[in-house]
Amino acid sequence: MTVETLTRKEDIKVIESILRKYKTYQAGKENLKNQLHNFSTIKRETDNPFIHESDNKHSKIAYSDFKNYSLIIDSIDIAAQHLDGLESNFVHYRYFENKTMKEISIEMGYGEKHLFNLRKRLLEKLLISLRGLY
Repeated sequence: MTVETLTRKEDIKVIESILRKYKTYQAGKENLKNQLHNFSTIKRETDNPFIHESDNKHSKIAYSDFKNYSLIIDSIDIAAQHLDGLESNFVHYRYFENKTMKEISIEMGYGEKHLFNLRKRLLEKLLISLRGLY
């Protein structure tokens, strides 16, 4: 097995991990948005310099995380727009709902072998379209 093959397999694992966490990234983005709103509200309502200093540090971290989560979510959304219906359904069941291949096979009406081949082709596409995330 070559180094390139090992790296490709590692990249696929990272992509699958990112896809499985999609809903968690969405929740995290929403929570960070609320935190940033609260930081800005506190800053406007008080003149206490200690609160400003503390909030500034935490708000910078929250904003950075918010931008990263937004990038991940937007990248997945854009990549998903370029999948056909079968691929899109597979991504939804496999990664967003964490279903097994057997459950997906029943849900979609395709054999597991067909789904494993679909997964392989799909991940080849996502290696390209999600390249900047890993």
